[in-house]
Amino acid sequence: MVSVIIPAFNAARTIRRAIDSALAQTMAPAEIVVVDDGSEDNTACLAEVYGDTVRVVRQPNAGPAAARNHGARLALGDWLAFLDADDAWLPTKLERQLAYIGSPQTGLVACRTSAYSSGQKITLASLWEYNHIGMSGVLVRRSAFEEMGGFDEDPRLISAEDYNLWLRMATRWEIVAVSEDLFVYSPEAGSLSHQFERFAMAAIRNVDQIGGYLAIDPHVLEKKRVTILQENAYKAFSYRNLQVARRLFGRAFRGSPSIARAAWWLATFAPARVLDLRSSAFHSLKGRAI
Repeated sequence: MVSVIIPAFNAARTIRRAIDSALAQTMAPAEIVVVDDGSEDNTACLAEVYGDTVRVVRQPNAGPAAARNHGARLALGDWLAFLDADDAWLPTKLERQLAYIGSPQTGLVACRTSAYSSGQKITLASLWEYNHIGMSGVLVRRSAFEEMGGFDEDPRLISAEDYNLWLRMATRWEIVAVSEDLFVYSPEAGSLSHQFERFAMAAIRNVDQIGGYLAIDPHVLEKKRVTILQENAYKAFSYRNLQVARRLFGRAFRGSPSIARAAWWLATFAPARVLDLRSSAFHSLKGRAI
């Protein structure tokens, strides 16, 4: 039995697409549970239109981790399939994943993991390097989910709460990959240029927590923190959110000083129009060279 859990906050624009994609599965789930996380629009009303086909519960706004945990507590299935309200599944998503649940040690089946061949295990070491697992692409054994305590509801982990759980699960359970695109991902609503700092801080909180949980060498943890800061600084810089980029490059430099990081930090003081001109000139010359 598979229970589909859809956490939703102000998702009136996309909730029906998500529900329809769950109903269209070639291997039908046992139930669909929509947890409305204190929406201020008519998300819950749109989900309730489906009648007994979809179970809708409401809670005061508490964040995505709390909404997923609430849905998991109510779910009846042996397997939990989480679907974000702004994403959608392809019709064979559950069918393709259920083919890989045979081993009693398999706690999670992931999809859209092109770095792995189907059936290959995702190890803790590789998962620490990079999160290959998309939230809407997982099928989780209920007993494994409960053993690990579900998602951490700490607000400081929002946007990294899924990665946090996968890392903890990888210490006790096997994670198996299905190397197919089985869901359609929609970027989080809102301007990405204003979220890189939040993403970085959540990711660092995750590193600190998991580092303590696994007793990871402090030098390894610091290297991971610097990598997170630098990656998000580059993204902020590309969106010309130079104040955020400056703060992130500055923190990365303090964690691991280098000439390159200092140069990037100094570049954030340049006017955005100058950076755009340099970028346009570079792409023009690159095009001529090709």
